[in-house]
Amino acid sequence: GKKLNIDRQLVWYFPDSREHWGQRANAAIFDTKTGLKYIMYFNGDEDELYDISNDKEEMKNILSQNPEKAEEMKKSLIAELAKSYRDLPAPPEKYKSIVEKLLNLQ
Repeated sequence: GKKLNIDRQLVWYFPDSREHWGQRANAAIFDTKTGLKYIMYFNGDEDELYDISNDKEEMKNILSQNPEKAEEMKKSLIAELAKSYRDLPAPPEKYKSIVEKLLNLQ
């Protein structure tokens, strides 16, 4: 796959589930340098790791083959979200304690 020539990490935060759209409460981080995207779910689903540069459709979860990289990305994601959590819209009541526990804010 083609690599972007800018090194940055992009973070998504969507702490709500919209089942009818198949949207699960999650946060994600994408590393432009490695082409990896890590997804952390707030609804109890197992986290996922994808190599977007070779798998844009996110068909092959490679988390189990890359536990160290997944853990590293999870830590970065948690750090980024914890830093800006107070400025972000609060999660729905249903997920508030889960999100705050994951971000070590409790």
